[in-house]
Amino acid sequence: METDSLRLLLIEDDLVDACLIEEYLTQSREVPIELERADRLATGLDHLSNGRYDCAVVDLNLPDSVGLATLAAVHGHSPRVPIVVLTGMSPQEFGLEAVKAGADDYISKDDLEPKLLVRTIRYAVERAGHRQTRQQNKDARTRYRVLFEQSPDGVLLIDPRTLRAVEFNDAACGHLGYTREEFGCLRISDYEALETAEEVQGHWESVLRGGRDEFETKHRTKTGDIRNVLVAAQALTLAGRLLLHCVFRDITEQKRAEEALRASEQHYRQLLEAVTTYTYSVTFRRGAPVATQHSWGCVATTGYSPAEYAAAPYLWIHMVHPDDREMVRQYVAGVANGEKTGPIEHRIHRKDGQMRWIRNTMIQYCDQAGELAGYDGLVEDVTERKEAERALRQRETHLLAAQAIQQRLRPEAPPDVPGFDIAGASWPAEFAAGDYFDYLPMADRSIAFVIGDVSGHGLGPAIVTALAFAHLRCLAQVYDNLDEMVARLNGFLAEETDHFVTLLVGRLTPADRSFAAVNAGHPPGYVLDASGGVKARFGSTTLPLAILPEVAVVPCEPTTLDPGDVVLLFTDGIPEARSARGDFFGKERLLEVARTKRAGPAAEIVQAVYESVRAFCRPERPRDDMTLIAIKVEPER
Repeated sequence: METDSLRLLLIEDDLVDACLIEEYLTQSREVPIELERADRLATGLDHLSNGRYDCAVVDLNLPDSVGLATLAAVHGHSPRVPIVVLTGMSPQEFGLEAVKAGADDYISKDDLEPKLLVRTIRYAVERAGHRQTRQQNKDARTRYRVLFEQSPDGVLLIDPRTLRAVEFNDAACGHLGYTREEFGCLRISDYEALETAEEVQGHWESVLRGGRDEFETKHRTKTGDIRNVLVAAQALTLAGRLLLHCVFRDITEQKRAEEALRASEQHYRQLLEAVTTYTYSVTFRRGAPVATQHSWGCVATTGYSPAEYAAAPYLWIHMVHPDDREMVRQYVAGVANGEKTGPIEHRIHRKDGQMRWIRNTMIQYCDQAGELAGYDGLVEDVTERKEAERALRQRETHLLAAQAIQQRLRPEAPPDVPGFDIAGASWPAEFAAGDYFDYLPMADRSIAFVIGDVSGHGLGPAIVTALAFAHLRCLAQVYDNLDEMVARLNGFLAEETDHFVTLLVGRLTPADRSFAAVNAGHPPGYVLDASGGVKARFGSTTLPLAILPEVAVVPCEPTTLDPGDVVLLFTDGIPEARSARGDFFGKERLLEVARTKRAGPAAEIVQAVYESVRAFCRPERPRDDMTLIAIKVEPER
């Protein structure tokens, strides 16, 4: 256990025992100890409510509580605080019962001596810390496993020579209705429905030449259904083998909703232009309606015939959905009073019981005396448009929820490290990003700077970034070795996701201004010196994460930072951003912007790079997520 000090709460009513314990603890040279005492259970619970303690040392026989009831009260009040029980009974009689009731350890007052007491407390704190870390890991896995299983993306690694998938996830074959054995035997042209086999070959050759592409196409399922898909593809070299990394998302329902919305709007425009389908007229006399006529179009929309409307004068309001009736009554009253109104949309119950949405437009006309003589109405069934709008709103709500969750996961502000100016920012290409960055305080007082990129962008990669965020924060509480942290994160992600993750973790030790890094398939980090020259480069030494369950994590060569140095860590969305002509922004442009702005604050460097990329891509927006961290060493004072 590595800690600056231990803050302990002693709940003991016997003054002699309390003084003896305090004397033993003050003799400890292993770790500084801050001790507070309460002589009653109630006072001890108040202390636990108002302060943070690393451990509670509790005598179970107190003036206001006796025996295991005392332990139950303390454990129930503060279950995360480890408890060491003091007992006058022999351990054989009492120890097991105390541990079962929630104690982390116990010690007999007859066996009290300084080293045993301190060691018992330290071991109890360590066990509680490990237990809490395991529970946090378990909770994180449970929470984010549910999210990940909702991901709609299929992921494939394709051999460009055969155009067969050498690796793929269950979602990929599940979308198309194949078993894993069947899907593994298919070429892309076997399920590609938009391009011929020759066109497929040419398209993927162009992806290899360009490095990456994003496009829409159509896939044919095993049963012959045609599905619209959005594909993001890039060339990737793994273990010396050139592969195509492909992520596709089924967007069929989205396309159908968009098409339904366009069709409904076109139908409405045609209706207004032709003044056909369902029309009706209401005649007024002396300010009151006396007759209503409906065209035959009312049968298709409402199921009722013109004769049925004539036989039931209030049918028009009775078929309105109960929740909308008052709104419709007020609207009709306004029309009858001569108010100028626009169309109204509301729900009705058709004769067959279906609930439908209609758009009702009323146009008034007056007699020669200027009195209301009646109004004509035009009714359109807009149910499909309403359902499409609802589906689109629901999808946007889900994406906004994912975006909000991810924004809460990002660091609110850079760490305040004397002698260093730090800034970082991330700009998603969609609602939620596949990029990830974080600042992690380490046990040895150093700061870890984490930047990563999950393959693709959107909802699926955002879920994986949340998984990495939770797990890496837990690892930083237990390990202070970057190699081991990255290796364990890789093992976790390899079991949990089929998305590949590039990651660069750098550690800044402020005391000696040293900077070390581990790079797993991520774009290199750079250190610019005070004159703008490249002082150090942290290139990739390890495969991207989640490809293999076990990888050898090789650290980069560390460097010592000097005043005026600037450390730059970024994702590939910046150098690989494309102009309208197809040119890449490139790392040289990135470094040149940083050189130009190196005299200013770190935040200005970050903002200047982002604005330069946006200007380079205009009139288009950058197509990939972008993230940048800048660490500037301030001049010595």
